[in-house]
Amino acid sequence: MNKAMDIKNITFKYDESVILDKIAFSIKKGSFITIIGPNGSGKSTLLKLMTANLMPDSGEMVLWDKALKAYSTKDLARNVAVVPQESNIQYDFTVYDIVLMGRYPHIKRFEREDPEDHDKVKIALLRTNTWHLKDRSINEISGGERQRVIIAKALAQETKVIILDEPTSSLDIHHQLEILDLLKELNEETGVTIIMVLHDINLAARYSQEVVLLHLGNLITIGATEEVITVENLQRAYDIEMIVERNSYTGCLNMIPLSLRRDSIKRRHNNEEG
Repeated sequence: MNKAMDIKNITFKYDESVILDKIAFSIKKGSFITIIGPNGSGKSTLLKLMTANLMPDSGEMVLWDKALKAYSTKDLARNVAVVPQESNIQYDFTVYDIVLMGRYPHIKRFEREDPEDHDKVKIALLRTNTWHLKDRSINEISGGERQRVIIAKALAQETKVIILDEPTSSLDIHHQLEILDLLKELNEETGVTIIMVLHDINLAARYSQEVVLLHLGNLITIGATEEVITVENLQRAYDIEMIVERNSYTGCLNMIPLSLRRDSIKRRHNNEEG
């Protein structure tokens, strides 16, 4: 079983608006894959379909050779952990309690957590460098710390797939690198499949094994990072003039935006006049 997930000709609509149009690709077991594309390309909608928060109008989502719709909620939670873009937690739970919630898919009805569950929580907190925060309220820690705690919860959940929706969007560059370094380390050391949406193309190029590029609900391309992060592909999606070069310090590809493309400026001007 080399595929973690198979997206088979997925189409999704809101009312009559097509958000995703016949999207098809596979995600390899143990891969680190990032979904990129401009606003409105369908990235977050695709993640919601991957986590069964939405159901496609046509096509099929397959997880570990089994249709996603065939999983019970608890069974799905044993296989996929989700780290949302924003985690609004209204109650004043401690960090430890939040991470302990990751064990609930493994606890039978009417049973309580056992010592093994608490051991898993401690390992997850230590792994994410949040053990020292265990007694703090989740609402009293910083954004970077909070994101590490939510990832610790995903680790305690012990799934083979972690799906993250823009996990660095509200963080400064220090905490962005901290989170992405952690995810890369987890992927390489434990073999967990990482599926992530990012807006930052350069961070995607630096950390991803593979990249999915979307535009207006269509799949432009998917493949190894260096095959996807090209001027031709990015111009199709983002409609700007740019250069792509290799960073001499990191050795990774680096996209440098230059300006809006002239035909894009002309179209916008004509639309405004019309």
